[in-house]
Amino acid sequence: MGDNAEDPIKEVLGIDKEELENALNDMLPGLANHARDVNLDPAIAALYKPGMIIRDKAFVDASERVGGMATTHRFAIFSNHMVDLSEYEHGTNWGLCVATPESRFKVIDIYECEGKTQIALLHLLDDERWRIFANAEFRMPGLDVGDIRARFEMRCSQEPIPELATEEWLDRCSYPVGLNPSGGLYTPDPMPAEALWRVADTGFRRFMGNVVFLAKGPNDEGWLDAVPENIDSGGVFA
Repeated sequence: MGDNAEDPIKEVLGIDKEELENALNDMLPGLANHARDVNLDPAIAALYKPGMIIRDKAFVDASERVGGMATTHRFAIFSNHMVDLSEYEHGTNWGLCVATPESRFKVIDIYECEGKTQIALLHLLDDERWRIFANAEFRMPGLDVGDIRARFEMRCSQEPIPELATEEWLDRCSYPVGLNPSGGLYTPDPMPAEALWRVADTGFRRFMGNVVFLAKGPNDEGWLDAVPENIDSGGVFA
């Protein structure tokens, strides 16, 4: 029985049964639904397809409080490892939960009801084991597409939760999950071009916790006037 050819899991996924079970046990128990409501341009919404894996380079905010919608689209993120930051809120009562930068999500369903659309995402593991689920389909309680749609239909008839319909919260969630500055979706694996981006087009969250190399662009004027003139490396670390 030690021959890999006799083990269909090993043959298809490149891992043994125990490794698969460990990955499933780390990703699926305790799944909770988190809502990130946005108003998506139809061209952006059309980028998301069931079965694809997307990645986001920034923190992804969502709420553990799920009610009606004040927007056209909802990212329903199913996860057991979002970071719960609700205890650090100061009276906002958002139920704030956050996925860390470079998180990957599998699109498991897209469904429209009463003029509103839900894009259901499964939050994959934060290590290289996300690759195990690149071609996987999930038919189990909590991830059953029929159940996910039924719950969304129920929510479409509910009033939005007031705290999640505020301008502050909706602005916080306004950026589409996984969208890159070029208007496409980030691939599951990082691309070399991602290392270069315009500061002027970048929100502050992308800088948080990072060391970046600032280099002058071809049309920059008055660039980094405080940098000593004898710096000849083309930029500075910040």
